Amino acid sequence: MKSFPFLAFGLMLVSFLAAEPAEASCRSREVDVKVGQMKRSARTPDLLRLNLGYSTNEHCLMEVTWHHFLNQYVGLGGGVSCGVGFLGKNMPNGYITDSDYDQWRMISGEEDEWNIDAAAPKFLFSGIFKTPDLLDFGRCKVACLVEPGAVLAIPFSRRQVLLSNDAGDTKTEYVRGWGGRSVFWQCRGTLMLSFDDFGIGLNYSLNDIDLYSSVRTLSYNGTEFHDFYPKEKKLYHTFGLTLSYSF
Repeated sequence: MKSFPFLAFGLMLVSFLAAEPAEASCRSREVDVKVGQMKRSARTPDLLRLNLGYSTNEHCLMEVTWHHFLNQYVGLGGGVSCGVGFLGKNMPNGYITDSDYDQWRMISGEEDEWNIDAAAPKFLFSGIFKTPDLLDFGRCKVACLVEPGAVLAIPFSRRQVLLSNDAGDTKTEYVRGWGGRSVFWQCRGTLMLSFDDFGIGLNYSLNDIDLYSSVRTLSYNGTEFHDFYPKEKKLYHTFGLTLSYSF
């Protein structure tokens, strides 16, 4: 009977030692879960965006961009954009003398009935600075993106000209040439509402992108194209919609 206290103490010690690894294992799992959550929240995804907008340069814009984020708030990347101007009655045109044809008019492929002028693609290289979440509604978050960058264009234009006369005869010719600016700049701000990996936002851009910079330098039969296009300005404003996907 004298050995009973020692026996009870031994059983308590064994049970304590057996329970300690289990508690340590639980704490380890809790730490792993917290670390995993922190890693997921701190991940730096790539951002794919589709930007649609209208510029005070009187054209519609579509742009696809991809950016890789170096951390939660800074990303680098680029994209490609194209623009379409609806010129209406301002399509370059004129009269011809000493020829079988009386007049000429610029057309845009088979879309001459739309009176549009589609510009060649331009290439964007930019950085993105993302703010911390301004609002957080669980899976929905609101943040701002600021995107300064440079836009590169190939200063070459080629346009189709339709010649016609009162008898109904027609003929097409091409006018082409090098000229215009090759480098522009822009700074765009976007207010983004994100749902997990998807997002939608409103954007505004201050830029000097002249969609018609190259085509302004063309001429046909002594008529300059410059005067048919919107007046050149030092700055333009673009307003648009952004759709995004993070991956």
